[in-house]
Amino acid sequence: MMTVEASALSLRQLLPLSLEERAKLIMAHGAMDLARSVHTLEQDGLTVPKDLQERIAWAVAWNIDAGGSKLAEDTALRRVRDYRHQWSLDTTWEKVWRELTAPLEGSKTGPNRMLLDELALSVLCEQREEWQPEASRPLDLGLADDALDFVYKRDNGKVIGFLRKKFRNWTDELEELAQEAWEGIIKRYWSTESRRRFLGLSKISSLVCTAAENKGKDILRKQKRQGKQVSLEQSGSHPGEESGTPLSELIGVEIDPGEQIMMEELRQRLDECMQALSPHQQIVAQLIWLQERPAKSVAEQLRVSEPAISQRVKKARESLRACLEHHGYRMFDR
Repeated sequence: MMTVEASALSLRQLLPLSLEERAKLIMAHGAMDLARSVHTLEQDGLTVPKDLQERIAWAVAWNIDAGGSKLAEDTALRRVRDYRHQWSLDTTWEKVWRELTAPLEGSKTGPNRMLLDELALSVLCEQREEWQPEASRPLDLGLADDALDFVYKRDNGKVIGFLRKKFRNWTDELEELAQEAWEGIIKRYWSTESRRRFLGLSKISSLVCTAAENKGKDILRKQKRQGKQVSLEQSGSHPGEESGTPLSELIGVEIDPGEQIMMEELRQRLDECMQALSPHQQIVAQLIWLQERPAKSVAEQLRVSEPAISQRVKKARESLRACLEHHGYRMFDR
C-alpha cells in the first residue's frame, strides 16, 4: 500500500491505514508544502524542532479520524471533529490537500500564507505528548510556550477588534472576554490535557473569535434570566458558606447574621451583584470563594500567574463592595 501515492486515494481508503502509514504517505505527497510551512514559522522568528515536518504530517494523518479514538464519537463536541465530518469519504486526498494548502484570504501576515501554516503553528503549540510520533517525544515545552506567546501577540488584537464590533455596548469587559476565550482554546487544544486537535480549516484567530463570541452571547443570555445566576445558583450554595465563612464577611458587609430576613435579602442582592461582575471576575470568584481552590491551582488551570489571580480577586471584591454600597449596605474595612 505504501507504494501508492496519497493523491490517488480517497478518505475511505486512507481510514484503514495506521497513523504511521498515513503520515508517510502525506510526507511523500506534501513534502514541499510542509517544508514551506516550517519555513514560514522560521520567518516569523520562531524556533522550530528538526522533526516539525513529520509532526505536522502526523497531525494531518491523525485529523482524518481523530486518531481513531473515542474523541471522534464524542457527541458533546459540536462542530466538525475530524476530516470525515468535513468531507465525504469518497473525497480524494488530492482535493483535501488542495484545500489545506489554499492561500489564506485577506491575510495581512505575509504573502502566500496558507491554512497549513496555521495547522503547523498549532502543532508547534501542542503539549500533549501522546498525540505526537514516538520519535518526537519528549516535547520541548519551551518551544511550545514560545509559540503560544507568538500566536497570542499576533492574533489578540484581531480578537479584540472583532468583539468591539459584536458587542458595541461593552468596553472594559472585552479584553477579559478575549482572555477567557484564549484560556479556553489553550486548554482545549494546546495543554497537556487537550481534548481536541486543531484541524487547520480556519485561521487560529477565527477559532478564538468564535469562542469569544459564544462566551459573550452566553453572558447576555444569562443576564436575561432573572434569579438564575450561574456563579451562585447552579452550585446550590453561596461562596464561602461551605467553609462557614459567608461571602458577606469575605467582602466586608455590616449585617447581623441572626437577622434571617436581612440575610436572605443580602443573598439576593449578592446574586445580582455577582452577575454584574466581568466574566474573568466571575470565574475567579467561583473558583476561589465557592470551590475554595488555592490561588496556585486556579492560576495553573487558567494558565495565568498567581499575582494575576490575586488581582482579579481584589477587583471582584471591590466591585461587589461598590455594588452593595450603591444599594445601601454599609461596609467595613478588611
